[in-house]
Amino acid sequence: MNPIPPNSEPISYNAVLLGATGLVGSSVLQELIEDERCQNVALLTRKSLGTLSPKVHEILVDFDQLSDWTFPFKPDVLINCIGTTRKKTPSLQAYEAIDIGIPVSVAKLLLPIGCDEIHLVSSVGAKANAKNFYLKIKGTVEESMKALPASTVCIYRPSTLMGNRKEFRFGEGIGRILTPLFDLFTLHGKYHSIKAKEVAKSIRANIKTRPPGHYVLHYPEMKALNS
Repeated sequence: MNPIPPNSEPISYNAVLLGATGLVGSSVLQELIEDERCQNVALLTRKSLGTLSPKVHEILVDFDQLSDWTFPFKPDVLINCIGTTRKKTPSLQAYEAIDIGIPVSVAKLLLPIGCDEIHLVSSVGAKANAKNFYLKIKGTVEESMKALPASTVCIYRPSTLMGNRKEFRFGEGIGRILTPLFDLFTLHGKYHSIKAKEVAKSIRANIKTRPPGHYVLHYPEMKALNS
C-alpha cells in the first residue's frame, strides 16, 4: 500500500527500540530522545550503552530467554533496526534467528501488553521469495510483521545507507564510492542512496501519525517526510 500524508495531531507514546547501536538505530534513538511526544524509550540490548537520557531505559536481555523481562512502562510502538552481517554471523540459521527470530518474537510479546504499531527498517528489493539471501531475509521479516495483529506497520526500504558506521563493511564501502555516480541515474527513485539520519527522521515523523494499515516507504516517500 502506498503511503498517505500523515495526520498532524501530536500523540504521546512510549517506544521500544531494537538495534540501537547500529547506523540507523543510533540515529533513531537520538530522534526519540529529541521528540517531545516520546515519553519513554526502552532499549533491548545485551550490554549497557551508558546513561543517555532520563527517558531512556536499558533492559539487558538474553534474546534466547525473551520471556524473562518486564517493562517499566506500557509500550506503544516497536521500532526494529536490528540486523547482522554474514561476516559477523556466517551461520545462515543464526542469521535468520537474529534478523527474523528476534524482532518477531519481541513483537509477539509486546502486542498483548498494548503495543499496536511497528516500524521496521528493511531494504529496497526485499522479497520473501528472493534468490538473494539478504533480500529474502528482509522480505520474510516484512511478511512476518504484517501477519501480526498490529494496527499499523510501517516498513522502510532504503537503498545504500550513508553515514558513519562503527564497523567497516567492505561491500558498503565500495558502494559508497560508487554511490554519487549511481545516484545520477536513479532520478531520485527508490534506488537512490539515503542518509541514515533521514531514515530515522522519517520514522519519527511516522510514529503515531498514520491511520491503521500497512505502509511501505522507499527513498521518495522518506525524503518527502523530511522536506
